[in-house]
Amino acid sequence: MPKRVHAGGGCPRRMNQHQKHLPNWNSFLLAVLTLTSLAGGAFAAEPKLVLHASRASLSEPCQSGIARCQEALVSGSLYSPSGAGTYFVYLMASQFDPAEGIRSIQAGIDYDAVTLSGVDIFSWNLCADSQEPGPGWYQVPKSVNRLIWNVEQCPSDTLVVGGYFYMTCYTPSFLTISPFGSDSAAIQTCIGNTVTLPPTALGYVAFGSIPGCNPCLAPCNTVSIRPTSWSALKSLVGQGP
Repeated sequence: MPKRVHAGGGCPRRMNQHQKHLPNWNSFLLAVLTLTSLAGGAFAAEPKLVLHASRASLSEPCQSGIARCQEALVSGSLYSPSGAGTYFVYLMASQFDPAEGIRSIQAGIDYDAVTLSGVDIFSWNLCADSQEPGPGWYQVPKSVNRLIWNVEQCPSDTLVVGGYFYMTCYTPSFLTISPFGSDSAAIQTCIGNTVTLPPTALGYVAFGSIPGCNPCLAPCNTVSIRPTSWSALKSLVGQGP
């Protein structure tokens, strides 16, 4: 009887017991990447509240000047006597379902309200149709507001401006979107659905050579806006000791 030869030449190698139980690393890595992609996709699909810092201008003040939330500018300069460092900071909603539109936004803001230290807000200017501000809105930290649009008009643009702050910043600090008091920040659509927003979907702007956060580009971590020192401020955003 003729001798059968293995295709690779010689005798076939026998798989030992250890090899039989080795994990399939390719399948494992594929599963991890798939889960990561799904998580990232879920976050990308969530509505976001974004702050966009634009140089103060009198022309079309309720127009942010950007078409996509990814374009929002989240870093600015400090005040200078030459006039630099005064901003319109737009509060905007994005990445909601355009088929449902947007009926209202509820959120708060937080910042260092000490005069001539950190952020000083001179005024708030409404761009939505109406509002229900809480006590001390914009003049005190952690104050809240509900911005409302007429359901008949129901904006469905990819980027909706609720209003803007006229402000400056004297020392390195942040202006952040915060929860609605003890409740979560949220948007309500024109068909009555309410979408609560996690802190990672709430943006903030930073002034003085420190980074802000645009949640349309990456999830936002919660930051302290009352650091005890410049080095502590840098450490909060990973800029070194």
